[in-house]
Parts: sequence; structure tokens; C-alpha cells
Amino acid sequence: MGGIAVVTDSLGNIPAETATKHDINVIPFHIVLNGRAYLEGRDITYASFYKRYDLYHVKKVEAPPEHDYVLFYMKLARMHPAMVLLHSSASPGNLFATALSVHEKMRHEHGCKVACVDTGTLGPAHGLLAILAAQAAAAGATMHQVLSLLFSAIPQTRLYIHPGATRGTRKLPGGGLFRATPVLTVGKKGELAPADEVKVKKGRFLMDMARHAREDAGGQPVMLAVTAPDPEALNERILPPFEESLDCRLVMAEATCPSVAVDLGPEAIQIAYVKLGGLGQQPVPGGRIAA
Repeated sequence: MGGIAVVTDSLGNIPAETATKHDINVIPFHIVLNGRAYLEGRDITYASFYKRYDLYHVKKVEAPPEHDYVLFYMKLARMHPAMVLLHSSASPGNLFATALSVHEKMRHEHGCKVACVDTGTLGPAHGLLAILAAQAAAAGATMHQVLSLLFSAIPQTRLYIHPGATRGTRKLPGGGLFRATPVLTVGKKGELAPADEVKVKKGRFLMDMARHAREDAGGQPVMLAVTAPDPEALNERILPPFEESLDCRLVMAEATCPSVAVDLGPEAIQIAYVKLGGLGQQPVPGGRIAA
């Protein structure tokens, strides 16, 4: 029988190798493209989706059906003494609500201690929180310690997305329109919205964003995640300003596009970090993750 199981979903942009290494159980979103259904990260990758981006006339993202989640949930509940279900109410179809519903219906069918946690965020910010929980569990933290760590970390988690060379007006997932290329973040209601607190001048996105992150972190150590579609640009141009500006205890750098569930186009850059300074003495991860 294993220890604490950490469960999350494909929204988090966690590389498959990283999920395997840290025993993170990932349930995929269902992607319907031109009438054909795929499991995100299994039947279709982020890269393959965006490669054919302009050919999909109908794109629909669905949370896993409840009966699929029941099977996933019960399999893990029988294998582990404790389980953390880490999803987001900001996700398409509110997978967090599905997890809560399944747990309420199935809680008396097993002896596993289960906690449902709403990250309230998207993309690599969501993924960093799953990695944080899994690293703490692997280091021997108790269920109470893992949950305390998460509830302390969630308010200290930031996500910023630059959609890339988008022209004209585009519709944001969940509604709303934007023009040009603002910096986006997760709003108070879980929607993607312009990050008004970030002041970025034209042509200075990376430097201004790194400066904002440094000022926001205030010298605290951070976990950092950066994704971009071009691996050369990621490692030589995008990542360095953030590594130089921040005290990074873990860096997840992935040459990829956003989760299909976020769908902001193939050129989007995602930057996420978790401020670790106020997390007490709980175990925190270290190292570098590259994919």
C-alpha cells in the first residue's frame, strides 16, 4: 500500500516524465475537435493540437465524466491510506466540483482519508501546486502537513500568460474579449482577464514581467514554471531573466503550448511561480525540471 496519493488533471502542464517521477496521478480532460473526442495528454498532445490549430473548426473541452472519475477515484482509494484531489474551480466544467461530488457519494466505500483542494488557478501554476504536494508527501509529510502547505501556498501562487503575436480581437475562454496582447491572469471569479497590476511596455514583456515577479516575491524563494513553444527561445531568451531575478528553489521549464483547456493560441508564454517564504517548515521541493 502506498503513501499519500496526489491527484490532479491535465490542466497543469506537468510533463509526463515529471508526473511519473513524483507519483502524480493525472486525469485527462476530454477534448472534442471537429466531432472527434480525445484524451488530453494521451490521445492528443499540446503540441499536436496547436500544430493543426487552424484546421479545427469546432473545439470543445469537457471535464472527465463523473463515472470516469469514480473509477479513477476508487482505484487509488483502495491503494493508498490518504489522497489529495487537487483540481480547480476555474477549469472547464469545474472539475473540482466533480471531485467533490464523487467523494461525497463514494466516501463510505473505502477507508482512505481524502481531501479535495481547489487551486483556483490554471496552467503551470496549477501544476506547481501538485508538484509541491507530491514532493512534500514523498518527503514524509503527514496529510495535515500537506494540506497546510497547500492552503498556505495557494494565495502565494501567481500565473501570467502572454498570448503571443495575436492580432485583432479574440474571445477569452469563459467569455470576454481582448485586443492586442495584454498580460493575462486568473480573475477573482476564475476567468482569464487582463493582469492590470503588471505594467508592461511594448517590446519589453520579458524584462518588465521579470521585474514585476522580483518585486512581488520580495526576496522570497520561489518555485518557478515557464512554458513556451520554442525550446531555443525558452532556454536562451525567456527563462534567463526570471532565473536571474528570482531565488528559484525549483524550475520547471517546458517547451510546450498551453493546455488545450486554456487554448490561447500556439505562441502563448506562461509564467507561474509560488512564493515559498511564508510556508513555514514544511518540506519544499528543489531542483530543475526540463521537458
